[in-house]
Amino acid sequence: MNISNTVISINNFLTNEQIKNALDAFKISKKKEKFSDRLVVNGFEIKNCNDIIEKFKTLLSLKLHWWQIVKCPINSSFNKHKDITDDTTIASCIIFLNDNFSGGSLIFTDGLKINAQKGRAVFFDGINLEHEVNKNFLKERYVIAGWFCK
Repeated sequence: MNISNTVISINNFLTNEQIKNALDAFKISKKKEKFSDRLVVNGFEIKNCNDIIEKFKTLLSLKLHWWQIVKCPINSSFNKHKDITDDTTIASCIIFLNDNFSGGSLIFTDGLKINAQKGRAVFFDGINLEHEVNKNFLKERYVIAGWFCK
């Protein structure tokens, strides 16, 4: 799939079981890494992660390059940026794992705003489309962030 300069949002991309498996993987992982004010865990720690990877391939013909489960603390945000990747990266992805917070929306420079909805996946040209995340309130925000290659 050519995702150049495109944003695709798919509701219910993950099942409740896949969401639970991702959140459980984050909780039990002994390999949490700090990135800015966030904690991240490699997506390959998700139980039955191959089912999600296969869904990427089947629905979108995208080959997963790298992914992580991210815990964003209360009051965190992410400033406007383009994803810095290597030469083979062609797309970015955010999958919302919870929606029991306020804010935490994915916002593109053209004004498109995608609110968090548990299970919603957003695939986009993160290399060329500037984007940001507004501040989340009330609870932590959990997402899967992924990058795809040719």
